[in-house]
Amino acid sequence: MGCDIHGLVEVNWYGEYEDNYEDGEEPVDWRCAIDNIGFWVGRSYDTFGMLFGVRNYANFEPVAPQRGIPEEGSERLDDRLGYYREKDLIGAVDCHSHTYLTLKELNEIDWEETTEKEDCRIRVYNEDNELLKKFLSSTILSDEEVQRIEDGEEVVKEVGDGEVRKYRREKMKRTEALSGAWEKLIEQMEMFGETYGEENVRLVVWFDN
Repeated sequence: MGCDIHGLVEVNWYGEYEDNYEDGEEPVDWRCAIDNIGFWVGRSYDTFGMLFGVRNYANFEPVAPQRGIPEEGSERLDDRLGYYREKDLIGAVDCHSHTYLTLKELNEIDWEETTEKEDCRIRVYNEDNELLKKFLSSTILSDEEVQRIEDGEEVVKEVGDGEVRKYRREKMKRTEALSGAWEKLIEQMEMFGETYGEENVRLVVWFDN
């Protein structure tokens, strides 16, 4: 069963005027800046896993896993979650793994960091070492070949018409997990950050299966 992301980008509108407040005061007025981020980014399991620990096949140390729903949020966030609350679906398969992540935290990520463990999936390359796909299981490989890959070997096989395929498991960098769509979304968040401050821009997300 597939997994989709839902959520929005919020900005703390008062963040722009924080200099007008005394020390110790925390003016909060979260507003929705971008709705339905799932339409922006689609399914990107490597990004889901790397940032939020969902479908984490690559074995990343997730940045912001399951922090829950923020105590204070925008009216739009309440509207979006209202349906799930009415149906008692918060935490169910239709609305799970709620969390949030600020632009500041995104900017602090070491994108060159590599996972400590290899990806759970087997990677398939052509003879020019171009990545073709990744899979958890396959009927193409024998049990003996899968075991060799688990032991750190590369398996090379000929497929139809004499084409060569290379099968192996590898570790992954964070930057490799960030899809182009996510890069565009973060660029938009950066624009809001220039006005409101990076601590006052955040993603609020949840998932369904």
